[in-house]
Amino acid sequence: MYNSGPGPDDGSGSGSGSEFVELLNISGAPVSLAGWHFSAISYTFAADVVITGDV
Repeated sequence: MYNSGPGPDDGSGSGSGSEFVELLNISGAPVSLAGWHFSAISYTFAADVVITGDV
């Protein structure tokens, strides 16, 4: 899982202003994320990462 580290304060006083990306597979089949990457956060998924299908 990507962890950007401490984010800016969101005003709540908790210091939890971090952002995240959620990937949702709504198909019935698993989807391999091998080779997928996010360039904005410099993250590449490992070859064995799969999002299971929403059954």
